[in-house]
Amino acid sequence: MEQQYTHWDKVVKKVTHFDLDFSDMSIQTNFNKLMNHEIPSMDQFITVCQMATRYLSEYQNVVDVDIQPHDKLVIVGDIHGCFESLIRMFFGTYKTESFGLEEYPYQPVGFPSKKTIDVRKYELCQVIRDQYISPQLEFPITVDQNIQTDNSPAKLEQFTQLGGGNRLISGEKDFRFKKQIVNQQLINLLETDILLSLEENSKQRTIFLFNGDMIDKGGSSYQVLFWLLYLCLCGREIYLNRGNHEQDDVSLQFINNSPIVYELKRKFPDCDLNYIKPILSDLFASLPIATKFQKILTAHAGTPDTREEYYLKDLLQENRFKQKNFFWDPTGRDTFWHSFVWNYKRNCYTALFMERNDLDVVVCGHSPDCTHNKRIFTKEAFESSDEDQDDWTPQYEQDGQIYDKNNKYFIEIFSSPTNNSEIFVGVLITDEHGVLPVDDNKWQYVKIGSRNEF
Repeated sequence: MEQQYTHWDKVVKKVTHFDLDFSDMSIQTNFNKLMNHEIPSMDQFITVCQMATRYLSEYQNVVDVDIQPHDKLVIVGDIHGCFESLIRMFFGTYKTESFGLEEYPYQPVGFPSKKTIDVRKYELCQVIRDQYISPQLEFPITVDQNIQTDNSPAKLEQFTQLGGGNRLISGEKDFRFKKQIVNQQLINLLETDILLSLEENSKQRTIFLFNGDMIDKGGSSYQVLFWLLYLCLCGREIYLNRGNHEQDDVSLQFINNSPIVYELKRKFPDCDLNYIKPILSDLFASLPIATKFQKILTAHAGTPDTREEYYLKDLLQENRFKQKNFFWDPTGRDTFWHSFVWNYKRNCYTALFMERNDLDVVVCGHSPDCTHNKRIFTKEAFESSDEDQDDWTPQYEQDGQIYDKNNKYFIEIFSSPTNNSEIFVGVLITDEHGVLPVDDNKWQYVKIGSRNEF
């Protein structure tokens, strides 16, 4: 596995203290620190990884994200440990004189909006679980609709349990906190966050999807992982898929010069990898396999390379927490499971899978391709691809012709300079009815740089 460090990666990093209060202010200050070559301690990194593992474990294997009118969806391909890609998409390069990127003036793509209520309450609110007068509710909570607050009581029109729980309690609920017991500052923080987040979500939301392979190859996997997980815990609209590099046998072994393991030892020579590796292994297993936005499915490596009738509901039955590795199984027993995470096939079977699952678009990364929309449903395209030429059959061609006519789109997005080409992210805007465009001619492919600019 070849390491490809950028000039930014090679600058010596300084270990400093990061604020882990998960506030909006900490987002700004911590990102500034990371941009200026400061990194958190290993203890803080581990804390964030463990908290994120508990949070991400609440998601199903396939996350179905609710989309609203005028939402902005940003789909990011493989980052591969290049923190500079995050700088470019979140911050741009026009104010980056401190590390020499001002020569390449790219505007920021956007920043993840705040969810209804910060996820940092996931653990913080446990301290007040039993310290209020009825009704007996489960903390933490998210607020779905209107809120009115006069310190006491606070009126909640509707609320649900955090973390994707299905239990819904409807109707107006009044509850009074025992202020003499509960820290008033914490209550004020909770109420303020609810009101601010509702105000922010009345505007256009910006949602980010990172489609796996966030680590390895580059020289800043530590920072990339820390920052994306931190944003999740700050309650931002950010979703992470699992890639083939988020597994034990690829990233957590001293084989093939596995970069994240060597990176940890390079940054922290005295760190105990025997302690850290199980923490990262659990984190990788907690990452969802795919994320769905209406009729658009994002999965790191694509869909099953078979004519068998597989459905997304089949993937929901798998236990991703027991599957720590995704190397190819020569017996073919795990083909369906592997295909979403580790698969190089780009063929008409993808369209077949879309047809069966009422999908119009599949977005993947994994194997870099700068053409984005790669529809290998014709023999000419097949012969110019990485497919095994012996796989071509008349039935394959017939399938391709049928499903190509149904306007099924297969799109590849790669967002790391490790592909030695131009680097893009995909941007989609919903219409006034909240519908995402499926025709990729209506997508924006926003360039954030070229390989020679990193």
